[in-house]
Amino acid sequence: MPVSLCKIGKFLLPAIFSLIFLAPQALACFCFPINSPKKELEQASFVFSGKVVNTDASYWLRINHEFPFIHFIVWDTYLVFSVKEVWKGAVTPEIRIMYSLKSCSFRFKEGEEYIVYAGGNDLGGISTSICSRTARLIDANEDLTQLGIGRHPELPSMKSSLPAIGSLLLALALPLLIMRIYCLNRGGERRE
Repeated sequence: MPVSLCKIGKFLLPAIFSLIFLAPQALACFCFPINSPKKELEQASFVFSGKVVNTDASYWLRINHEFPFIHFIVWDTYLVFSVKEVWKGAVTPEIRIMYSLKSCSFRFKEGEEYIVYAGGNDLGGISTSICSRTARLIDANEDLTQLGIGRHPELPSMKSSLPAIGSLLLALALPLLIMRIYCLNRGGERRE
């Protein structure tokens, strides 16, 4: 019994489209010569030293808005660092860094201490690569000498926790308000 091209196409076409649109990007890594610690400090958004405390951090699904808009879905993994010293950026005692298995990604090990030169922001994700001066702390003597003594990480401000506190208060107050309205209506029914 011959198999028609239409029957093969019904199964083959979805598989091909899945590979094109859902497969991770395979990009070669090309780095410019690495700058001095002072120059990297100027270019990075965040510079800190710390220990990787969690390599099994959460996965987040997001839409990839990078050119050429072919790969729509990206799963991001985040590493959690316990921050010891900060040279640049508003870094709290614990910070999440985007981590992927792309060719330019820096390979971190849980329990190791690093000096991290990262780019990005809190909303879009903070990330680093092998093209920066990010390195194990014991291998970063030149960086530590040129950068000098850093500052302690910032404690999270009350302002940053206000949305969470507001949500908590709303979650507690809303059921009480609903119960109050319900009880008032039940009391009105009894009077009639």
